[in-house]
Amino acid sequence: MKLSAFGRKFTADAGITSLMDDLGNAMASGDDMIMMGGGNPGHIP
Repeated sequence: MKLSAFGRKFTADAGITSLMDDLGNAMASGDDMIMMGGGNPGHIP
């Protein structure tokens, strides 16, 4: 099927999807870790 430019962009992989997969895999690994978040950077005083 031939898609328009919008269709190609709309069906492409999203960065948030791979980020959430990575975070989910890390949580499922069973290792002790501190999750520092995966979104926008926060201010650290």
